[in-house]
Amino acid sequence: MIQKIINHYSTLPILVREFEIYSRKSSYKDLPNEGLWLRWIRGGLGYSLKELSCIGRCEHPLKLNAKYGCQVTGCSFAQDFLNSFAPTSSPTPYRLSLLTPKLNVKRVGAVHRHSFTLTLFGQSIEHFTVWHLAVQRTLLVGLGKNQESYLIDRVIDSFTQKTLWSVHPLDPRPQSGLPNKKTPPTLAHFLEKNSSLGYIPRQVQVTFLTAVETKLLDSIDRNAPLSISLEHLILLIIRRLKALNDIYNHEFKSANHSHMISRQMIKHLCQGSRVKLARLERRPIARRGGPIRMVGNILYALPTSKESTLLIAKILHIGQLIGIGRGTIEGRGSLGLRFS
Repeated sequence: MIQKIINHYSTLPILVREFEIYSRKSSYKDLPNEGLWLRWIRGGLGYSLKELSCIGRCEHPLKLNAKYGCQVTGCSFAQDFLNSFAPTSSPTPYRLSLLTPKLNVKRVGAVHRHSFTLTLFGQSIEHFTVWHLAVQRTLLVGLGKNQESYLIDRVIDSFTQKTLWSVHPLDPRPQSGLPNKKTPPTLAHFLEKNSSLGYIPRQVQVTFLTAVETKLLDSIDRNAPLSISLEHLILLIIRRLKALNDIYNHEFKSANHSHMISRQMIKHLCQGSRVKLARLERRPIARRGGPIRMVGNILYALPTSKESTLLIAKILHIGQLIGIGRGTIEGRGSLGLRFS
């Protein structure tokens, strides 16, 4: 039953693009922590999307500095983007993530290049060009107190690993960066390509690359060593996956999905698994009295059942793509996986 439901969840449309950028200044400074840098770019994206969503589509385009702005509440096109950044308990149609605790830095000659990933869900995929222009404008205007300005070096499709955008004349001719509207990529396409291990793993090391906020920790005492069971980790992924499907997967909403994944089903799936080694560190809580935030890695022994092990591996790969974390509706908790 749970395998069938996960396959249905995997019809969620998803688009993943990796942006390689570099600073316009010749001098290089260490970048701030991932949370602060992502907050900067999310804030800038909000303004850029509001402007770009109105250009050429309205007689009175939005002017952020004007005393009286346009009536964006009546604009169906702009409303999609405004809702992306409005305070809500629902998952946002985008996700910004880093592949490492800090921006992935590669030095090419005297230029330091950094990379981050933009993930879009559902109907937002159709407007990828607007998102691309918004990212470009946000980086160009500058981020942070010092208004550090960046340029896009290239954009890479994380599924095909093809270059979609490049400023280098010697690079292979970029492919079209526009997604296919008739058959948009789905989670199932990513899983078929990237989750095949070729063997039955016996254990998995999960690395929390960015701080994960959750109340599902095995350690109740704040001074005790941190640990989270595989059952609770799977539950975090399932919760976010279901929330994304409820909002951004029209095929899922139109179908009969009365059978949901219960905690008892997850407990049965993870039966026989255990924590072998946990090296988790605490991070300052996001708000007073909020849940614990953690980073680090944890090693799990997987169940002996072949079917359960393969399904757990599939769910963990989904968690890599969509992110996890309580209170972070953008899925800012990033996972790294290593099976053995």
